Amino acid sequence: MNAIVLMASGRKYLRDLAVAKASFELYAKRCHATLAICDTPPDPTFKRNILCQKMLVPHLFRQYEWIAFCDTDILISKAAPSIFEYIDDDRAFSAVVDERGSEKFVNVVRNLWKQPEILNETHDSYFSSRGFPDHPFAKASINGGVWLCRPAKIADELRRVYFSDLAPGSTHEEPLMAYVSQKNGLFYELDPRFNRQFLYELFTPPQSPVTEELGSLYFRAFQRLHARTHPPSFLYPKAYRARVNEALSRSYFLHFCGGFPYVNIRSDQEIGAGSGKQGLPVQLLGGRKRGSP
Repeated sequence: MNAIVLMASGRKYLRDLAVAKASFELYAKRCHATLAICDTPPDPTFKRNILCQKMLVPHLFRQYEWIAFCDTDILISKAAPSIFEYIDDDRAFSAVVDERGSEKFVNVVRNLWKQPEILNETHDSYFSSRGFPDHPFAKASINGGVWLCRPAKIADELRRVYFSDLAPGSTHEEPLMAYVSQKNGLFYELDPRFNRQFLYELFTPPQSPVTEELGSLYFRAFQRLHARTHPPSFLYPKAYRARVNEALSRSYFLHFCGGFPYVNIRSDQEIGAGSGKQGLPVQLLGGRKRGSP
């Protein structure tokens, strides 16, 4: 049996989970998979921060053959196939690789992050500069918003590294999970349509009606509102809404990392659009069952 796994801890993320749950229930049903939710910190001692605690999720859900971990700030396309059609039983971990050097990567670095030094970073130096030992396998930085994992082959090693003193300065799970899977020859690239990051779509091209909206006082106020509550659909700026719809039409999962608004945008490309999403029972980490709200 396979599982779609979501993780939400703390008031804000539990609120986001409440919004995302219905879409992920529909998608789990499409995949003939269980929807499992980790709603408490996997490591209550906080050896590492809550982001790095994603490394413990495979061990917590090791009863499943494969798990697909997803952040909750994702819109799922109505055209998305089962992510479990993309498993490789010879490997154990799959994620989308950062497209370093691509036009869209450069645009985001220059226009959003405004950290041009990142452009000098390579996949190799990404790890060496963070104190990771070298290894003979191919290296690639990843985004940790969506990943496939076969717990039986990698969960114990991820857990061991989490509780070790390797790269103590790492504040994100991505370099740690990439390092463990790649140095053990267990990594393979995931189709980028399963984790299309919307921030790259916003700045391609770097100047457009949607980037003009991003710089407006209205958008900044709307973004602050979105961080506190769930604004109604009609408040979304026109060009921003159109870019979301277009990007989702080319994606399986559209990921709103970076805090960009998405709740209640009501894209007609989203799974369940126009059908009235209905909840199914969900397995929580503690073995309880929860129906739809």
